[in-house]
Order: sequence, then C-alpha cells, then structure tokens
Amino acid sequence: MQTQVNYANYRDFESGKYPSTIVIKRPLEEYQVVLNVEDVKENQTLTDDQFVVKVPEGTETQQLE
Repeated sequence: MQTQVNYANYRDFESGKYPSTIVIKRPLEEYQVVLNVEDVKENQTLTDDQFVVKVPEGTETQQLE
C-alpha cells in the first residue's frame, strides 16, 4: 500500500459535517501527516500565492521519488 488516509472525528461545521482529523500515512517513505481541522469555509476565492509553500531559511528538505 502506498498511501493510507483515515478520516475521523466528524464534527458539525457551518456548511455540514466534516472530519476534524485526517491522517495520511505513506508506509514506503516511512512518514505520516496528521491534519487537525479547526474550521471549514466553502467556496472562498483563493489567490495563486496561497498555493506557494514558503520554506523557512535553513530548513533541510528532501526530494521524494
């Protein structure tokens, strides 16, 4: 299995019921990411700069293949 995603702790937000915890596991790369959702807003206008990841200076990064 390359990716496993678990959705848990569904909560009522203004626009409906959504998971407040999302766990993404990548067993082959030996890491996981846990997302905790605090608020949900639907259909907002997004700008291109909101999709740019700003890596802090001095941070070590690794390219995964």
